[in-house]
Amino acid sequence: MVSLDPPLLWCWMMYSPKISPKNNEVSFFATRFRHYIDLYVIATQTFRAVSGLIRNNATDVVICRQQNAAELGKIAEEYGGNVGGDDNNFMRMYKDIHSEPYQIMYIKMSTNPAQVFRNFEEQIYPSAQYPESNGFE
Repeated sequence: MVSLDPPLLWCWMMYSPKISPKNNEVSFFATRFRHYIDLYVIATQTFRAVSGLIRNNATDVVICRQQNAAELGKIAEEYGGNVGGDDNNFMRMYKDIHSEPYQIMYIKMSTNPAQVFRNFEEQIYPSAQYPESNGFE
């Protein structure tokens, strides 16, 4: 089980690319104030609308069931290399986790290698079913 300490200071943002372009106040806030805020959440329906700077500095990623295959492909392309070396391994884990309704795929990017959990409890990667791999074999 993942231990999440209660945050001292937090911020919740809903992100809309129609309201805010990639290089904007959200990017400024996320990159400048990340050391002063214990938790901030950016929720978006368009994955690449969030700047690459924010995506590359994410320490935790929560992926719910996706309705749009193109958006899911973008997420797999972004994080597949961190969790088993390729998009196919990422997609196998995603489909395994989301084979039941109301499941959450949690990627803990702050560890090396990154860890994948089902609902913050069951570690999926690295595990016996999905052994650690860097994709260079």
